[in-house]
Amino acid sequence: MEPATEKTSLMLRRAMQPYPETGLPDIQLFRMKHDNVLILEYMPDDADSLAALTTEMGYPTTGQEMTDRMALISQHPDYETAVAVAGGEIAGYIGLCKSRFWEQNGHFIRIQALVVKKESRRLGIGQK
Repeated sequence: MEPATEKTSLMLRRAMQPYPETGLPDIQLFRMKHDNVLILEYMPDDADSLAALTTEMGYPTTGQEMTDRMALISQHPDYETAVAVAGGEIAGYIGLCKSRFWEQNGHFIRIQALVVKKESRRLGIGQK
């Protein structure tokens, strides 16, 4: 067995984390694996990676800004964030928001943010 690398340590840290209940029970995308891409619920340790991805998307963001932002977003029961892990690294993220219809009963889920790392594009990660 090969020694743990920086890439594998992310997967090991995640495997040891407890799986909390999500605020949006209708969204069943966390802890999914598809074509070597693992979709996981956002964890506070992911903030620096999300900051880099957000900056790459054209919105300059520091790690501390993203940490603060995600602390607020994560507290809201109608918001969820998931990360896509490929090759042991965070390759993208999606931010979801649950909203209510005005014109009918019920709710819908809106994608508020979707970004995939430049090197990981064209692999279908955003379609997972």
